[in-house]
Formats: sequence, C-alpha cells, structure tokens
Amino acid sequence: MSDTWEILEPVVTVESRIVNLESIEDKILIITTVNGEVYAYDGSKDEVDA
Repeated sequence: MSDTWEILEPVVTVESRIVNLESIEDKILIITTVNGEVYAYDGSKDEVDA
C-alpha cells in the first residue's frame, strides 16, 4: 500500500489490553499503557503502577 501516515501533533498514547494470567488465580488483568507508563488493574484492587 502507498498510504502515508502523518503525525500532525504530539498525541497521548493510550493502549489497553486484557490478558488472562494464570499466575494471578485466573483473574483478568487489565494492562494500560499511558505515554509509556504501564498501569495494571486486576479488577479487584486499586490501580497500581506496574
């Protein structure tokens, strides 16, 4: 493809993914990345800095 991606302004990068980690008693762990900083939330605790 010849599509061109242009960055017009600096933007906040937010990525969220849900992973199932058996090591945490099969709890669903939500990993959120904000501007390179990673935060983990398992649905039962407050958000913690990973």
